Amino acid sequence: FTEEASKFFASEVLLALEYLHMLGIVYRDLKPENVLVRDDGHIMLSDFDLSLRCSVSPTLVKSSSVHGGGGGGSSRPVGLIDEESAVQGCTQPSAFFPRILQSAKKNRKAKSDFGLFVNGSMPELMAEPTNVKSMSFVGTHEYLAPEIIRGEGHGSAVDWWTFGIFIYEL
Repeated sequence: FTEEASKFFASEVLLALEYLHMLGIVYRDLKPENVLVRDDGHIMLSDFDLSLRCSVSPTLVKSSSVHGGGGGGSSRPVGLIDEESAVQGCTQPSAFFPRILQSAKKNRKAKSDFGLFVNGSMPELMAEPTNVKSMSFVGTHEYLAPEIIRGEGHGSAVDWWTFGIFIYEL
C-alpha cells in the first residue's frame, strides 16, 4: 500500500474500533485477514466470533485543551456542555450527541439553543468499555496483547494493542 492508502485504512479501522467500543463490543481479533475492503474502497470488519459484548454508558469527559479566547479571561475547556444552560430532561449522552427528550415536537429547539455547544465545539464523550475484565485466552497468537498472555484479564485495551500491530503491518 502507499502511505496515503495506509493512513486511510488505518483511520477507517480506528473509527470502526471506536464505534464498536461505543456499542460495548470488544473486538479481540483485529488482523489484516479480518479487514475487508468494500467495492467503494471503504473497509468492513469481519469475524466477530471472538468479540465480547459488554455494557457501556457514554460519559462526558473534560477536555484537556483550554480555549484561550481574545483576552477576555474565560478559560472554559473546549468541548464541554455549558452546565448553567443545560436542558432539563437531558439523559445519558449517546454516542454522537446528547439526547434531548421533549414531549411535544413543537417545543423543540435546535441543539445549539440549549447551550450544548460551547465556543462552536461539540461535547467530548467517552464510551470505552474499560471496566471489562475477561479472563478468556482468545485471539490470534501473533496479535495477542500482553495482558491476555499473562492471564490477568483484559478489556478494550487489547483492541488498541492489535491496532498498533495492524498499523505496523500496513
